[in-house]
Amino acid sequence: MQKTFLTLFIIGQLFWACSKRDVEAESKIEPVIPQEKVIDEESMLEAITKGDALKVQEYISEGFDVFKIMKPNSEGDSETFLSYSLGLKNHLISEKYYQIIEILIPHSDLEVVLTKGENLLKRAIQNNDAQVVEMLLEARMKIPDGYSAYSDAIAKESLDIVKVLTRYGVILGKENTFKIINASFDREVAWAFHEEPEKNFPMTKALIDALEIDVNIEDPNNGKTLLMKAAEKGKVDFMHYLNEQGQLFLDRVDHENRSALIYAVKNAHVEAAKYLLERCSESRLKDNDNKRVCKYACAISQKSVKKNMCQVLNTRYQKEEDASEKCGPRDLEIWKKCICL
Repeated sequence: MQKTFLTLFIIGQLFWACSKRDVEAESKIEPVIPQEKVIDEESMLEAITKGDALKVQEYISEGFDVFKIMKPNSEGDSETFLSYSLGLKNHLISEKYYQIIEILIPHSDLEVVLTKGENLLKRAIQNNDAQVVEMLLEARMKIPDGYSAYSDAIAKESLDIVKVLTRYGVILGKENTFKIINASFDREVAWAFHEEPEKNFPMTKALIDALEIDVNIEDPNNGKTLLMKAAEKGKVDFMHYLNEQGQLFLDRVDHENRSALIYAVKNAHVEAAKYLLERCSESRLKDNDNKRVCKYACAISQKSVKKNMCQVLNTRYQKEEDASEKCGPRDLEIWKKCICL
């Protein structure tokens, strides 16, 4: 009996000792701290390149900073994650592309200057991407000083971007106004052959209408107005548009003392000359070469055009009373010189 008790006592002591040892061992084990997930630049670029908008949003939510500039590439060019994304327009499905752009814009430096002095708005316009242009302006991107967004939009022949720029009140700047309007006109004049004349020159008209530009604006270099340029090219539909805006000065002259009528006749545009004469354009002006419209009419090389032009110039003044009643007294002797048929 005594021996059994002793055995049980020893077993109890051993059990107690083992338990104590296990507790002490457990107390010495350091707790496992979960490691913070590190998101590197390559991971974000991979998500963007794959068009994985959910992953991009997840990384930003976990603290990844897309505001910073990425490491320069092999060519030494510096990009932001947003500017890099703009280069994927033709490589991603449209829906995924715009989702990523929309996610990145609120977290990006919109005024960053990229390699070669580019900015994000210029990059979007070069992509001919009116939607991203609008997203940037909606986010209140400040347009860099000296950058002409309109010039790039016109170079891309993008009416949609021109409309976005005007809708968000992007200004031209007084010194650039004629330059931009002139560039738009010159760009559109080459393909202004729409069956519906009112649909010609859409960018130029959009600029004039939205920005309330004076239709009599002059080129500071040579004094030419838009009416003179239109008459010089024979674009009667655009001449009519300008006239419909009101307060159009038909007889303003440039630095060569040439009016719109002189330019129309000089360049053998019969319908343009007729349009101006029907609206009482002054026909007695002499330019700096001491030539009037009749002199230019007689110098037209193509005989049929010369005949039509001279008929237009003479017909309106066949009856003195008709001319005086509509446009006031004129020097009818001038028109005798236009009989060069």
